[in-house]
Amino acid sequence: MTRMEALELALRLAIAAPDQKHADEVVQLAETISQGMTLEEVDAVKEEIEYKYFNRSEYYRQSIAQIRRSNGKLEFEGRN
Repeated sequence: MTRMEALELALRLAIAAPDQKHADEVVQLAETISQGMTLEEVDAVKEEIEYKYFNRSEYYRQSIAQIRRSNGKLEFEGRN
């Protein structure tokens, strides 16, 4: 499994997490996976998730839009 594939799985888990606590745990894993990846690689993973779920769910589109990279870390905002 490549680093990009692992990041995609982690971000999909974060999106599907039942609550903020579980989302935060998976985002920490995603941050670890993304270390050493370029911004372009991270963006490519996000775009792949957007493409795969574009027609499936408004929830997924909104969730992936909330994942951003700040100060070298991934952040997932907006989960209640």
